[in-house]
Amino acid sequence: MKPRHLFIALLLLLAGAAIAPARAVAQTPPPVPGAPPPDTPPAPILVEPRENDFPFDDGQDRVRFGQDFTLREGDSANDVVVVMGNATIEGHARGDVVVILGTVRIGSSAVVDGDFVAAGGSVRVAEGAQLHKDFVVVGGNADLPPDFSPGGEQTIVGAGVFGARFERFLPWFTRGLLWGRPLVPGLPWMWIVVGLAFLCYLVINQLADGPVAGTSATLMERPLTAFGSGLLVLLLLGPVCLLLAISIVGLAVIPFVVCAVIIAALVGKVGVIRWLGLSAMRESSADSALEALLAFMVGFVILAVAYMIPVLGLATWAIASVLGLGAATLAFMGAYKREQPVLGTAAASPFSTAPPPLPHTYGAPAYGVNTAPPPPVPATYNTDAAQSASAPGAAAPPAASATPPIGFAIPASHLATTQAATSLLPRAAFRERLAALVLDMILVVIVVQLGDLLDSGRATFLGMLVYHVGFWTWKQTTVGGMICQLKIVRTDGAPMTFADALVRGLSAIFSVVVVFLGFLWIIRDPERQAWHDKVAGTYVVKVARA
Repeated sequence: MKPRHLFIALLLLLAGAAIAPARAVAQTPPPVPGAPPPDTPPAPILVEPRENDFPFDDGQDRVRFGQDFTLREGDSANDVVVVMGNATIEGHARGDVVVILGTVRIGSSAVVDGDFVAAGGSVRVAEGAQLHKDFVVVGGNADLPPDFSPGGEQTIVGAGVFGARFERFLPWFTRGLLWGRPLVPGLPWMWIVVGLAFLCYLVINQLADGPVAGTSATLMERPLTAFGSGLLVLLLLGPVCLLLAISIVGLAVIPFVVCAVIIAALVGKVGVIRWLGLSAMRESSADSALEALLAFMVGFVILAVAYMIPVLGLATWAIASVLGLGAATLAFMGAYKREQPVLGTAAASPFSTAPPPLPHTYGAPAYGVNTAPPPPVPATYNTDAAQSASAPGAAAPPAASATPPIGFAIPASHLATTQAATSLLPRAAFRERLAALVLDMILVVIVVQLGDLLDSGRATFLGMLVYHVGFWTWKQTTVGGMICQLKIVRTDGAPMTFADALVRGLSAIFSVVVVFLGFLWIIRDPERQAWHDKVAGTYVVKVARA
């Protein structure tokens, strides 16, 4: 295809404003020489414009956007450009003929002096048509006579099965998608798609009543939060899949992630439909199966009608999809929290025994130090010492210090109890640990890419190991853990050492090799420990934000 053809096709953007409906043209007969002027002007003769014609003189460019065009036999024009419309050429086109996203019929009396280009539509050429230059068809079928031979090159791309299938969807593309609406009521096959979608959503509504009800309840309570959660899921889906693909081993997890997102989107869309129905019925919840079914049907009709409106239909589809995905995610997180067992309290733990009272320390109060004043000590007297002190010439006894010694040491038993109390903090959930891991992986990958290393895969693996072991030894957490408020502690409450961090890091490799099964173990484990946590004897706890 020549650049000139593309340039002509782009003229539609500038010629769209020049399209105007045909109007009646008033014509006055020419005056007869020597005849006196009439007292009253003659009545104008109205000439009705012919169908699919332009109020242009012969030899001018003909441009149509979103409408059909016909160049009748005996008429002539310069360039002919038709976008998203059908074209019929039976006259004389002195320039090029360009038709985009529309079917073309070239009659036997047609003459095209320039190039002919058709993109996204079928072309039918009658016997006897004359095309003096190049003949190009892209993405469509070409029905040509046996003796057809253009004056230039003949190029046909996308003919056959691909062109036939594309031609079927061409009306939906031109009359639906380009107008900003996913549903075109004028297409018969579109109603078949709507019926199949209704049956699919109906099955989900009846079989997954619990998740759908939770999704609609979430939309009732927190619609804005659901919308933000949906956007967050869409934004994180690509980076998460990319990181899994970079790790090579995570390629097996990508299909499960994609399937989970698709299922959440379907359940969420049904939840949006039920929510719309309940809002229209002015009911906060569907207490019975019949009410849930009625709300679903009402919501489906509302959504289908909105899909038919130009511009608003596509916006409604996008908003409903994001709302459904976010609401389904929030509903799943709420159900997951309710299913998890409540962690044991301090009374049920082996460290629940109250620590012994601490000795009093004067000065600035410190955390965990008893600052209450000491009880008065009763005075006791040694009779012998008193008598000896009262004896003449005896040395006076040393005066008792009015200030007791400062800074008594805390008993070792209390220190052990304080360290063990750290292990009683709430265990970190799987989603929180996954978010921290994703943040850490992004950080390590960025550092590796900035280093411009040759073997980035091996460097990323080694960098992840060194990064985690170093931060676990130094801070008992990582940068992602700091952001997500996570900390790693040993089961006895003592801080991690380098040996503990190294053992945990090496055992985490095994959790990765078995298709991340060691990490997924967190979901079912009552203590929310991964395999490497059990090997190293550690917990991942949730701490307050510093």
